[in-house]
Amino acid sequence: MVCTCTQQNYNLFIAALFGACVYDKLNLVAFIISWISIVIQFIAQYPQIRLNFIMKTTDGLTPVYVYSFLICDVVGIVSLFMLKAMITQFILQFVYLVQDSYLAFQIFYYRNSTKRTNSQTTVNKLEGTIYLIIVSLLIEVCGIYGVQRSKHLKLFPNEFQLCYSRTQENRTLRITGTVLSYVSVPFIATAFLAQIIKNHKTKQMEELSLVMFSTFLLGGILQTVSIILDIVYYNNLSKQVGFLLVQVLPILANIYVLIQFYVFRKKQK
Repeated sequence: MVCTCTQQNYNLFIAALFGACVYDKLNLVAFIISWISIVIQFIAQYPQIRLNFIMKTTDGLTPVYVYSFLICDVVGIVSLFMLKAMITQFILQFVYLVQDSYLAFQIFYYRNSTKRTNSQTTVNKLEGTIYLIIVSLLIEVCGIYGVQRSKHLKLFPNEFQLCYSRTQENRTLRITGTVLSYVSVPFIATAFLAQIIKNHKTKQMEELSLVMFSTFLLGGILQTVSIILDIVYYNNLSKQVGFLLVQVLPILANIYVLIQFYVFRKKQK
């Protein structure tokens, strides 16, 4: 992961911990916002996964929603690789792939299950404390490792290879990657449209996680800001516009789903 950058005055900590080159404040802001988005998106689907596990059902989710996202994840990773996108975009897409794969497994496993329960789904103090301890330990380990490796990188830069380059010289890969980035858009639209239609038909939201859709919205907004800053810094709108659409569409769709939460739960009261 540790690497050295071609230009001077790059951020040693980021190069040592993440293997990426960050040179100025704008680049740094984009990187930080993108990582905040990754952290938010990392926990976004956990509430739904947890809810499915506790209730032993996935009836709240339509399979089209999950499977369309899964296809989008695979296409997204391939296109990101071809276009040499931000490291944080790769990480975020991988997070999506892992979580959507597990949701797909739950849908397959619980579809024929008759063990549905109505157990308490709120997070108790013990569970919340365990989450806090795990997150704190991860942050501490990353911080210690990053500081130590950045010191070594500063003293012995010649021991390390150059960091991941954002320049794509291969025209075929650049065009193919751009086309694939647009291919993801209809799958995103299909996923949310199917879920929104299902919500309207059932008018039931108890088996869906409000936290998941809320954090998805916040994470999507931050990732969109990060991509816009990357476009400003690298002047690469043609490469990023597809990924920008993949973030903007879920923002609009998540807002609509949150409205559904408000309307349908209010009617039930």
